[in-house]
Amino acid sequence: MGIIRFRCSDDLEARFAAAAELAGVKPAELGRAVIERAVAQIEARGSSAREPDDEGADASAGRIYEERSERLYARLTPSEYAGVEKRAGVWGMTPYTWTARLIRAHLIKEPQLSQDETKALREATRELSYVGRNLNQVAHALNMTMNAREKATMELIDGINAKVDVMRDTIKSVLDQNLNRWGV
Repeated sequence: MGIIRFRCSDDLEARFAAAAELAGVKPAELGRAVIERAVAQIEARGSSAREPDDEGADASAGRIYEERSERLYARLTPSEYAGVEKRAGVWGMTPYTWTARLIRAHLIKEPQLSQDETKALREATRELSYVGRNLNQVAHALNMTMNAREKATMELIDGINAKVDVMRDTIKSVLDQNLNRWGV
């Protein structure tokens, strides 16, 4: 049986848990039902059909590997263009890249990461991998002998939890800052 995991805001998680409780089912059961229904609707529409979102933007605009073949031209005043150049320069982007990312951020409401942000997220992911290995070692030690339980002190577990919290906060901060930068 496959496992699907995704991250969401704390508010959405709480609303989802409340909806599951109202329906009298476990959150996992509700999740399976929601996913099954969504997949069935998409399959029924066919892969070529697209549904616009609230603002008329194409819902497929956020597909990572969709070919970017369309161009958009806009006339700006010299001062407006200077403002775009300045903001783009702050993030190490060309005015064209910055403008395209600004538009994408507003259309699909997802972070448009710079190289520094991508690097920070990779580092955080690497740190979480280290934490995962540490937890596996603790679990292995606990399963070996009863005396091994003494080795896995609360101090070690608290240290691991603290590191996970720091990395989670780092990732959340990077993503929040990114969305705030784009005004989303």
